[in-house]
Amino acid sequence: VIYPGWFEDPEQVRPVEGEYLAMKMGNADVRVLYPSIKKIWTVIGHSPLNERDRELCFHLDGGTLYDGDDSVRNATSDDYARFSPVLAAGPVVVQNLIRQARSTIPRID
Repeated sequence: VIYPGWFEDPEQVRPVEGEYLAMKMGNADVRVLYPSIKKIWTVIGHSPLNERDRELCFHLDGGTLYDGDDSVRNATSDDYARFSPVLAAGPVVVQNLIRQARSTIPRID
């Protein structure tokens, strides 16, 4: 996810109130980025899921609704309207999305 503000120092990343930024990938608006499985990303931290974040764990893949890694059921038309599909992005796409998002949101000090 991309917070509704960006941080100059990765050591100071913290949860920020507000909706996560939605990004355009193809025809879909997504709030969660699924980078490719190559291990080229550095984890700079993590924060526990709050109630608002819990819904981010639900996603669609291959006609199935998942909660994290667990299959819930075959996706319904309501699920397609409510949850994002998994759209895997390579490192360049993710970097470009973050760069684009960062140019439109305020810096947090």
